[in-house]
Amino acid sequence: CSVNPRFRRENRVPLKLEKTGDPKKVVIIGGGPAGMKAALTADEAGHRVTLVEKEGKLGGNLKYADYGDYKQDLKKYRDYLIKHIERSDIDVRLNTAADMKLLESLDPDKVIIAIGADFIKPNIKGIEHATLAVDVYDHIDDVKGKTVVIGGGSIGSELGLELANRGGDVTIVDAQEALAKNGNWLYRNGLYNAIKDADNPPKSMLNCMVKEIKENGVLVEQEGKESFIEADNVLYCVGMRPRTDEVFDLFSSKYDTAYVGDCYKVASVMEATNDAYFMAANI
Repeated sequence: CSVNPRFRRENRVPLKLEKTGDPKKVVIIGGGPAGMKAALTADEAGHRVTLVEKEGKLGGNLKYADYGDYKQDLKKYRDYLIKHIERSDIDVRLNTAADMKLLESLDPDKVIIAIGADFIKPNIKGIEHATLAVDVYDHIDDVKGKTVVIGGGSIGSELGLELANRGGDVTIVDAQEALAKNGNWLYRNGLYNAIKDADNPPKSMLNCMVKEIKENGVLVEQEGKESFIEADNVLYCVGMRPRTDEVFDLFSSKYDTAYVGDCYKVASVMEATNDAYFMAANI
């Protein structure tokens, strides 16, 4: 349901889009979930679609779905999108950086920018002693001992739970009052139940601020009291920032241009999928 734009909109979202009588040249910049959905929707409607991706494969940040026990549904959705693109008439251009010169050569009628967002590096003293959480996925077996995860959003919580399930001593630190606070209630309930049912659940310190990261742990403050959490590994994942400057570099009055997905507003895969569908369906 989370990736089906028709869910709860069956009366106004058709099962299959009608072919347009006025096909346009559409360029989609970015091959993440929003870009792939926009490309597939525009192609279904009969437009001539070019999908430009700077990396060597499609997927965007869904590449991290290859790792972790709690991301199998995301992996299946990413692979589903890629398979349908391979079967479509979409002109996919990998390893291609988009700029105004490229757009001039393609001369599109419509441009949709879906270049995603960057992970935020927090301004914490000693951050050089910490590692971006998603960077450990491809060598997660090497993360042993005591681990502090700074950031209790969905990524930090899932990674913390997985490391704990692997036998690690994990503490998740977050400034908010609940883990995965921005997730929907169904996701949060599933996450909380998984933590509750774990044989070795991660600990959490909420309403807690990180004061400093040291080589052997993290200094935190909670309810006005400072304490030190010893750690062999310190990981952080405190949110993402839209690539606003890059978006503006691709805007031109010459082309009908819009942007969607995390480069517009960092949100869930569901929101990115729905927004991309409606934007492309209304070309």
